[in-house]
Amino acid sequence: MPENGAPTDDGGEGVAKRRMRIVSSLHAPFEARRFVRREALELDAGTLDDLLLLVTELVSANVVHDPAGVSVVEIDLRDDACVRATVSGRGVVLPGELNVLLLDRLADAWGRVADGDGHGVWLELDRPGRRFRPSHRSG
Repeated sequence: MPENGAPTDDGGEGVAKRRMRIVSSLHAPFEARRFVRREALELDAGTLDDLLLLVTELVSANVVHDPAGVSVVEIDLRDDACVRATVSGRGVVLPGELNVLLLDRLADAWGRVADGDGHGVWLELDRPGRRFRPSHRSG
């Protein structure tokens, strides 16, 4: 069984975009939460709570639909106005009804992506007190 990967930078010096590969298991949602907490320290408490909930739900869905697979969680803090996260894996084909409800209620924008290794969901959360960025909701 492959092991969980260490967080990696995706970019050059000073880039706040981090990615972690998490093996599907009962502990995968916990590992995702721990990764988000460690990488998103600069977020206010409300934004961090929303990000934790959404990432946990998406990783949990991937574990249910692809128990032998891997989730890839990416956190991007480069934009001053928002935080962007992507959860991808073979089990993240279409978020369930609860996940769609949570994404619609908590995310300022979200959508689906497909890549060579599966599918994913990206989401953006506005960062209070930061410069204005219009929301482009999709789903």
